[in-house]
Amino acid sequence: MVSRFRSKKELVKIKNLILDSKNDVLIGTHALLNDDIFLNNIGLLVIDEEHRFGVRQKETIKRFKDCIDVLSMSATPIPRSMNLALTGIYSITMLQTPPLLRLPIITKVEYYGENIIKDAIEFEVSRGGQVFFVHNDIREIKNVSGRIQGWFPSFSITFIHGQEPSNEIERKMELFVMGTIDVLVCTSIIESGIDIPSANTIIINNSHLFGLSQLYQMRGRVGRGNYQAYAYLLIPKGVPLSENAYRRIKTIEKNTSLGSGYNISRSDMELRGSGTLFGYKQSGGGGSVGYEMYLRLIQRELYNAGHLATDFKVLPEDVIINLYNRRYIPKKYITIESVRMSIYKNLVSVMALSDIEDIKYNLLDRFGPLPKPLINILNEYKLRLLSASVGINSIIRRGCGVLFSIKNRGGDNFATAMLHSFESFFEKHNIEYHFMPPKTTSVSICVHLPKNEDNYSIVSKFMDKFNAWDKTLTTG
Repeated sequence: MVSRFRSKKELVKIKNLILDSKNDVLIGTHALLNDDIFLNNIGLLVIDEEHRFGVRQKETIKRFKDCIDVLSMSATPIPRSMNLALTGIYSITMLQTPPLLRLPIITKVEYYGENIIKDAIEFEVSRGGQVFFVHNDIREIKNVSGRIQGWFPSFSITFIHGQEPSNEIERKMELFVMGTIDVLVCTSIIESGIDIPSANTIIINNSHLFGLSQLYQMRGRVGRGNYQAYAYLLIPKGVPLSENAYRRIKTIEKNTSLGSGYNISRSDMELRGSGTLFGYKQSGGGGSVGYEMYLRLIQRELYNAGHLATDFKVLPEDVIINLYNRRYIPKKYITIESVRMSIYKNLVSVMALSDIEDIKYNLLDRFGPLPKPLINILNEYKLRLLSASVGINSIIRRGCGVLFSIKNRGGDNFATAMLHSFESFFEKHNIEYHFMPPKTTSVSICVHLPKNEDNYSIVSKFMDKFNAWDKTLTTG
């Protein structure tokens, strides 16, 4: 292990072990990235609390990450990292299952007042717990600690901040972990890495001055056990909050459920900007077009350049499916407009058939059997994904039947091969059809609708056949 608590002699010994290839696992702080010896013969880099690493450290990692595996972990990714994940450059996995018996933290936003602070501290200590009091000003922290000590002469109270000697910080934290100290007055030094089950109340003074991820991380220092935890966000009376500060406080107050770090990070990204994808700048230009559009533009450029890992031959958003006259979510089925809009938005962003099945399951669970217009929507989105995967540009219902427009991936040879393959299929199923004159970009087939046959049924049959033929074409 490497940190500032190690002596020079210990660091030299560790480096010698690494040079002799006698060390398997090295755990450390940012210091690992500042010394090439520590990174000798590295195969796997795990970055915990990724949001605590600045852009310069991430640029250092990029210099050698092409030949190693990198796993970054964070409860609140910084905007640029979140942006890289959402655009598909990074792969992202979310762990949303909390530990057994863990309870959400009750969060209260209050104006600064001595009575509120006294009541919160007295309640926590009286039930055998400990308290964090965050005051992020080292010039006043000693006075604040003394004031709280005056209110509670029998309690053990001390302060800690990052400019104290390393051995003093270590000594005080050991006492707090052992339960000897009742109230720890501290700066944001406790933002991450602290896991003390007996500390279940945190009071954050001047909370409007902290960033969104900072507030979330500090709140996460309590509630690490099976007891109900409390977080008090104090703001000064008579001081008008900026719009962003107000939104940060409200976001923290609203997102109290376990595993809500993803929502916090999305909100943080909207407040601060998504950041440029490469280089050192931390503010991006997404605000000028809106984040959803910005994300789509980035994904499209990556797709066109062949750098977006996907099995789609056509982007799903470019596929047009129009089979039904009635395709909507009835107001009688879901009366709340915001819920209906949320479902529409979820459908637009689906990238796998399993996502549609999840949406269908949730609808059945919450609202009951699906009405026909809603079933039509789900069917069309299924066909959109299937079409994108095999290169079909559009499926449109016309007077004569259903018109398929297929991306031409091989000129006249592609059209001829399709014609020969599908003639026998249509004759076998007694389906009338006719080919349109092929174009350089597409090949079109109009499939006539048999009597009493559902649009989705005939399209599904065609899609199954086309999918099998496409795989044969690809492997051949």
